[in-house]
Amino acid sequence: MTEDAVSESERSDRDTSKRRGSGHIAAWIVGIIIGVPVLSLAVLLAVSALWRGDPARHLPAGFQACISVPSAGSFVRQALDLKAVDAILTGPGSGAARGLVRSLRSAPVLRTSGFATLANVRVDAALYDGGSFVAVASLGYRSAALRIAPLALLVAPQLLDKVKGLSYERGAAYPRYVYRTTDQADGAGLLLYAAQYQDLLIVA
Repeated sequence: MTEDAVSESERSDRDTSKRRGSGHIAAWIVGIIIGVPVLSLAVLLAVSALWRGDPARHLPAGFQACISVPSAGSFVRQALDLKAVDAILTGPGSGAARGLVRSLRSAPVLRTSGFATLANVRVDAALYDGGSFVAVASLGYRSAALRIAPLALLVAPQLLDKVKGLSYERGAAYPRYVYRTTDQADGAGLLLYAAQYQDLLIVA
């Protein structure tokens, strides 16, 4: 083999090695880009599923009535079909609640299998003097969405604009969501606070 042939062979080997090296680097970059988010999501779901709280322990004492519902989705769908709900909400200060019930009844998403799966969560609730209440939902792996929501709102605060009356108070002693509505008929309003702790969603 001549010297020129040897040199050409060496150059070909070097080019092949460079291409292989570039391919390995590209594969690592793609793996990191895809793998890190997937791994982070898996860890988040695992933490959300395993780091759980007991809803009953977060109901303040002194309630007038208390209820524990194994599946919130089933309860909501059954309750909305009850005529007794309309009778209860006939009072002068129930305008906002009546509007909410009407909206929920007309929402087709409540009849889907996806809603049944996502809303299959335990909820404990208690009623107090003056009509106030506290409800605590054990979300399990579903709480992953609540854990990343504050970060998502930093990046895209307009996400809450899709729900009229909903806001997020980041500077509160306990960061929380606030939902305010006002009924146009009688001026009555609905005010709800919601906060996340472990896998629990606490609403009052």
